[in-house]
Amino acid sequence: MEVGINMETDSKKEYSKLIGIVGLLLIIASWILSFFETAGSNLSYISYVVLGIGVFIEILAVILGYPFIREYFMKRGTRKGLTSTLIIIIVGTVFVSLYYITKVHLQWEKDLSTKLFSLSKQSKDAIKTLKSPLNIIVLSEKERVEDNTRELLKAYRDEQKEMIDIEYRPPFRYPELFDKYKIPKDPRGLGAIIIEKRDSKPLHYLSLLRQDLYDYVPGRGRPQQVFKGESKITEKIALLQETKKLTIYNSEGHGEKSFENSERNGYSQLKNTLLRENYQLKTLSLLTEKKVPKDCDLLIIASPIQPFSPKEIEAVITYLKKGGKALILMDPEVQKVKPGLAKLLAEWSIKSDHSIVLDPKATAVLDRTGRVFQVGLYGHHRIIEGLSSKNLRILFYLARPFWIDTDKQRSNVTITPLIFSSELGWGERDPLNPRLDKNKPDPSDLKGPVNYVLAVEEKLGKDKEIRLVLIGDSDFLTNEMARGITSALGYYGNAKDLFMNSVSWLTKQEKKITIRPKEVKRRTLDLIGNRKTMIWVISLLILPFSVVGLGMAVYSKKKKMK
Repeated sequence: MEVGINMETDSKKEYSKLIGIVGLLLIIASWILSFFETAGSNLSYISYVVLGIGVFIEILAVILGYPFIREYFMKRGTRKGLTSTLIIIIVGTVFVSLYYITKVHLQWEKDLSTKLFSLSKQSKDAIKTLKSPLNIIVLSEKERVEDNTRELLKAYRDEQKEMIDIEYRPPFRYPELFDKYKIPKDPRGLGAIIIEKRDSKPLHYLSLLRQDLYDYVPGRGRPQQVFKGESKITEKIALLQETKKLTIYNSEGHGEKSFENSERNGYSQLKNTLLRENYQLKTLSLLTEKKVPKDCDLLIIASPIQPFSPKEIEAVITYLKKGGKALILMDPEVQKVKPGLAKLLAEWSIKSDHSIVLDPKATAVLDRTGRVFQVGLYGHHRIIEGLSSKNLRILFYLARPFWIDTDKQRSNVTITPLIFSSELGWGERDPLNPRLDKNKPDPSDLKGPVNYVLAVEEKLGKDKEIRLVLIGDSDFLTNEMARGITSALGYYGNAKDLFMNSVSWLTKQEKKITIRPKEVKRRTLDLIGNRKTMIWVISLLILPFSVVGLGMAVYSKKKKMK
């Protein structure tokens, strides 16, 4: 009888082992099948079915063999073996995890070096046309320079090794470089990049501060930092190849905004940008000069408060008809502005009046003053293609509308709306009492969509043309906006891009039009709510106390065995 029982027990043990092996093989088979999955195949479904059957059989094997499993694990030798196995598994898991993390990190670095820091076509073209060799000097130890900057500079050198040389010079060893290259002697100067013509006399160079390599764009919660190193460095390289500085004249005498004014309403921030781009700035009073100077490459009229006289208007028109270029910024008359430029605009079939642009679909109130900003839609033009492609918006405050008199437009004149309202927008012709709560225009208002930034081009011959850019606002570019919330949210940088791109197009320096930076995607894990708490509890409480508890248990067990 006892022999029969033993035979039955042995039989159950063998059956449970066999079933367990079959279940394990099915699980392994499902894992192998998952490697051969392709789009549209049924292997994914089959592998899940096989996995389910395998897991079911494994559970059945455990139920049948439970007495034998329990007996096996109660043995002292088994417990010791399990402890050793557990330690091996933990150590192995740690090493596998470290290997995986290292592999992913190395692959990430490889992706960065081969994709993010591969130069754009614009940069490669600029380097290929180098006429003079360049030295690029970085005021920092190489190890202290950010990876993105260091790898980018390496990409420039690798593209033209004979024409570009890179040197890293620690400031504490070369303090004289601050004076030589006019670099600020404070933390802003650390990491500055100087690009100079090699063996040039007199010294010919351009510089970039570390902060110039980055910009901020609106993001979730707070502005996101974007690396713009390639666009900035390529611009400087292109500028160094030019033999002539272009001259910009800013009109004065009518209350225009001044590039010398560092107060809230001034344009000194724009002046610094223009100087870094190798332009030279001069002022022009047509009341005394009578005509626009011959060396004027671009005339800027920045929001005159008092009207131009008829003779001044004629002087500007005469300059433009000889192939001149002008950037005109006009605020609405609600701000007590009377530019008196109607005749100048009419010369190119453009009209404007005292109304202001309102658009219930595109308004934003951002600051404590409750000022209402308009966010326009983009047209299609070289000036705004970078902004439009990235959906980077510009905030305008009380913009003036422009419209085209198509009946009087000459055939050789091309007028392109750059920024305009939605179809729901309109030109409010009661600007002193604008009703921001109404959702449609009055019969007397200017129907939408209404333009508030225009580009005008008139062909005069094979190699001669007139270019104008009209902007119905000037406040969005002031120092106040550069230092306020619009800057913190990234909007001022977009406004500055519009201004500088307009200047580049007007002066036929299209290569300076901003190369939009490659987007650096944030590789971070956002932990919110319970996830963050759970990781904190596991890492700071459960894991440390588990190790301590395991150590105490082992120590207690050994003490009892003695």
